[in-house]
Amino acid sequence: MDHIFSVNNFDSNGDFTAPSFNEINWEDPVLYTMPLTSKELTTLTKDMPTNLPLLPGFITHSSLPDPPTCTSSPHPSETLTPNQTSPTRNPTQPVIHPWTPPPQLMDAQKASWKIKRDQKREATKSLYDGISEYLNEQRVKIEVLARTHNVTPKHINDIISIHINYHNSRKPQLINALIHAKAKELNADKPAGSHYMLAELHEMVTNDPQMNKLMEEEKAAYIEALNEHHNKKALGVRVNNSTAAQDVVAITERLMKELDDLHIWTGIYATLFVVHGHINDTIQSTMHGTDNTEDFWEDIYEYPMADFLHQYEQWACIQNQIAVTSKKDIAMNYHNYETAIIKTYGVCLVGWPHGVNFISPSNIGTVGNIQKL
Repeated sequence: MDHIFSVNNFDSNGDFTAPSFNEINWEDPVLYTMPLTSKELTTLTKDMPTNLPLLPGFITHSSLPDPPTCTSSPHPSETLTPNQTSPTRNPTQPVIHPWTPPPQLMDAQKASWKIKRDQKREATKSLYDGISEYLNEQRVKIEVLARTHNVTPKHINDIISIHINYHNSRKPQLINALIHAKAKELNADKPAGSHYMLAELHEMVTNDPQMNKLMEEEKAAYIEALNEHHNKKALGVRVNNSTAAQDVVAITERLMKELDDLHIWTGIYATLFVVHGHINDTIQSTMHGTDNTEDFWEDIYEYPMADFLHQYEQWACIQNQIAVTSKKDIAMNYHNYETAIIKTYGVCLVGWPHGVNFISPSNIGTVGNIQKL
């Protein structure tokens, strides 16, 4: 077998001469393998005799260093102090706790889940086939109806879409409230991955005699509990800044797509600014405009749209501070802090670094303390 570098590639002085393109054997598997490190060679040859001659032209790469080890970077939320997270800044709001991954399944459980997936896949395919057949029949009927009334099929589809595309949110139904209560009762102590399914919970509620004989006050209490659950999911704060930023990214992308689609449907122009409202938030500020909306800011105000985004971001970050005191022109008083700030306005300064004197930053004389601050 020819190797990449043979003895013919070295001159009489031992200097390496590169082979030409046509001299390389491109079918040689050595071209497509990674050379072994010294530790790997030692492990593979420790039980072999040491007096075996080397194959001609074979070059070892014992001088290659071992690959460097990689260390994971800290999570953004791990570098924040407790008073910088979203729950501490919103103590009156409920906290949405992160999802706990389910435990590893046993082989028997995996086989059972596979059977269920196959059955569900067959049922879904049967449903889609039925829907496809229904849509084909509907298309044919719409074409007949269009010819009968001398209109286009699109006109009929638009009339149908008016009634099905937009729905007002419905009030919670009693059956949904009872299923929610039953799920909290039965699934609370069960590990993730083994909770009762919706169909099972629905059957339990239907067969529960106590839930079929509820008073009006009890029904209202169940519905109110479901409303509170919906409000928590809609308005609750995330447990850390990272998950809050992921929510913002997902919803912002959906809003931008809907605005672009609405521009195509109706011809509207829209501008979207999304900025974080606190300096410690990890949310990335975003701007979006339909069509050529970005030209509006330069044509009218002679400044790019990004400049307005930065100003909007700075303005938003100071709104929480203004909302606490309802005043914009409060001057910091370091000499009489207890009386002039805490007792007068009912607020206090948090996050001052330990070991730094509580004085005006202009009077701090060391670079180290300034960096801490």
